Amino acid sequence: MRILILLLVILQATTVAAQEIRDLQINQFDFQKVDAHIKIVPEEKLVSGSVNYQFEVLESADTLFINAKEMEFSELKLNGEEVEYYSDDKGIYIIYEFNISKSNQLSLNYN
Repeated sequence: MRILILLLVILQATTVAAQEIRDLQINQFDFQKVDAHIKIVPEEKLVSGSVNYQFEVLESADTLFINAKEMEFSELKLNGEEVEYYSDDKGIYIIYEFNISKSNQLSLNYN
């Protein structure tokens, strides 16, 4: 039960922070679907999983920000291809020349 409550608190905090960043990117990107898989191992203090986003690019941009505080990524792919990215204490920045397009997929694996 404690793990479930912790997970819900984390998801709520992430949603609030993501909404603030979203307001800055709302004219550039339209996220349509997210599919997330999370594995929590409390005795090892480990959280791992994957997230797949489907989105449209509404306006050209050179960076996409995803709220992912203090997470380590083992793989990041945009439309099936590895892309350049960096992360800091606020989240992850995908460096790419985003052009207007309708069907894009961003896949993140983390641990």
